[in-house]
Amino acid sequence: RCPHIEGRLLNDQLYAHQLGAIGDGLVDDRGAIQNAINISAGKILFRKGVYKVDGFLQINHSCSLVGENNVIVKFTPSDSPCPGIQIRKANNVLIERIHFSSDNMLPSGSPFVRSEESLWSNRYAVVASSIDSLIINECNFSDVEYAIKIDGGTGENKNVYISSCNIEG
Repeated sequence: RCPHIEGRLLNDQLYAHQLGAIGDGLVDDRGAIQNAINISAGKILFRKGVYKVDGFLQINHSCSLVGENNVIVKFTPSDSPCPGIQIRKANNVLIERIHFSSDNMLPSGSPFVRSEESLWSNRYAVVASSIDSLIINECNFSDVEYAIKIDGGTGENKNVYISSCNIEG
């Protein structure tokens, strides 16, 4: 946690690097990005770079993840059964101008089993459930089995917009 940022920021913005994200593709930026998500109810900006995420990111409140220029979030194999972004019981989430990629969403020899019934499986870069107002705009997805899953889960999904996204094999 950044010592000069206390509590949740409302209607504000911060850069992921302010909380320690490096964006060099080598260092695991998951902790810094998750911390930014946890304390922000505003916009989290990503400068140009490759942000390595070993595991998954969880969003359960209003926030925006916005790339400024040539931003790649690369999910890497981990001990987690569910790399990617998990959005659950959240309102007003924006994901914009980010390229999502992976290093094999399910590592070789993983103890986790792929299952069509598993909501939080490794197969998806973004999974959302029980949300109101989700916008995914101008994002690219490459080297992921599936890009986005909107699932009813235990609640209703409303106002979901996916626009100008590109999915590559």
